[in-house]
Amino acid sequence: MHEFHFTPNESWDRNALLADLRKLHEASSTFWEGFSTTEFFTAVGSGWTPAGNVRHLNKAIQPLTRALRLPRFVLRVLFGKPRNPSRTYASLRDKYLATLKQGAGAGSFAPEPSQAHKNDADQRSRLMSKRGELSQQLWSAVGSWREEDLDRYLLPHPLLGKLTIREMLFFTLYHNYHHVQSLATRLRGEQVSAVGP
Repeated sequence: MHEFHFTPNESWDRNALLADLRKLHEASSTFWEGFSTTEFFTAVGSGWTPAGNVRHLNKAIQPLTRALRLPRFVLRVLFGKPRNPSRTYASLRDKYLATLKQGAGAGSFAPEPSQAHKNDADQRSRLMSKRGELSQQLWSAVGSWREEDLDRYLLPHPLLGKLTIREMLFFTLYHNYHHVQSLATRLRGEQVSAVGP
């Protein structure tokens, strides 16, 4: 049985966000481990394979981590200053889901076709190891930011436009949750309310 138990706390501050990202990582790790290797590389309905979801999430985390490690002045020069306060977790989530309903896709963040990989236990192990490394790198990068600076700098999101760092962390938390929860819902044979990246 592929159980997934996690509810985002919709926390505002950096430390609580980090705690939620770690808890989600643990809960989703348990979920991914519940698949046999064959199941891990097999599509669930019309959606991506579990491996495809992990590849997509890895692709999404890498550029965020790189950006969070850039000098602050580089972010200011590249992306400007926020004109509005950071939105809440719920507001950011709702905007993302509305964008998906309008037909937005994963674009360059989509996973490569499964036939592009050797779908075996070694490949699975490498993929999950990379996931763990990328998550650790993200947590470390987030930990280097001061609380107040999360609302003072912007990053571009391919679907949602420029987001504050705090909003980008809200998105990252929800995006990871969304993928695991959607797959768990498909496995239970239920209708997924928002299909997409």
